[in-house]
Amino acid sequence: MIVASEATAECWAEVRFRYAEREFVLVGPQSRSHALSECERLGTFYELAMLEHMRSRLVPGDLVIDVGAHIGTHSVYLAALCACRVIAFEP
Repeated sequence: MIVASEATAECWAEVRFRYAEREFVLVGPQSRSHALSECERLGTFYELAMLEHMRSRLVPGDLVIDVGAHIGTHSVYLAALCACRVIAFEP
């Protein structure tokens, strides 16, 4: 079977924002990511209050397993801002 390239091509969205004096760029599917849409709408990480609460309990080097990572917004935060080792998995 031959599939036209436009039928399989994803439309990607890019969201840029600054947090903690750093610039972040998140990329994900344009039409299917509530998390990415919220990052764009709020100009920060998705579920930021929860992430900040996690940050208060983590120390650099901790291992965090992100099961259901979706596009990785939480994984990026935990690795970049908490200095955690992150294993991200999206089933």
